[in-house]
Amino acid sequence: MPILHPEVVRYCGGYVQGWDSDQGDTCLRLNCALHNLHRRKGLWDGKAIAATMKIEYFHASKFGNGAKVAEEFKNLVAAKGVTVDVHHIRDARPKELPQADLYVFSSPGRIGKPIGSMRRFLKKLRLPPGTKCAILTTEVAPQPDKKTGRMPTAEEVAKWQRITPIMNELIQMKGLTKVAEGKVLVTGIKGPLEDGWQKKVEAFAIQVTQSVGRVG
Repeated sequence: MPILHPEVVRYCGGYVQGWDSDQGDTCLRLNCALHNLHRRKGLWDGKAIAATMKIEYFHASKFGNGAKVAEEFKNLVAAKGVTVDVHHIRDARPKELPQADLYVFSSPGRIGKPIGSMRRFLKKLRLPPGTKCAILTTEVAPQPDKKTGRMPTAEEVAKWQRITPIMNELIQMKGLTKVAEGKVLVTGIKGPLEDGWQKKVEAFAIQVTQSVGRVG
């Protein structure tokens, strides 16, 4: 008699006898139980099954800020058992992307829009409708008026910082399903990243990992 996981025993209706007398039937029951357990909980004997989730991350970093954010994201989700491959869009073909469970598109802003190379990349994108994706932007932090020192209001910022809305429009045109979005600020066009930027990447990573079934 093989050693059975308690949940396998319960899922089989307590069937643990007859291994020798009816081995074929028992094997069938065990096989069915294991498949159902894996789908339901992703566990075997209390330990996580080897990760099968994969994320392809595409960024358009020019001064290194987006690349730094991408590396932080990769390290965070790796701890959840999700594999992440990071690419600069100049090294990728939008019509021939690798298969993945989810795609992340990250762009810096230029004059309130996603950088031109990312806009062109998304317009040429070829993925099946319904494919999961997420958006992460690196944007210049709002600056005070040089004459008055007044900081712009949220409404004013929304009028000229349209990086995320434009990216949303482009992925919607492709029929993709957005499951998460995030924003990290930079203190100037070339950086550095804002204080505490890692927390924002962590919050984004949590959204993403939850969407692919790696909660916590």
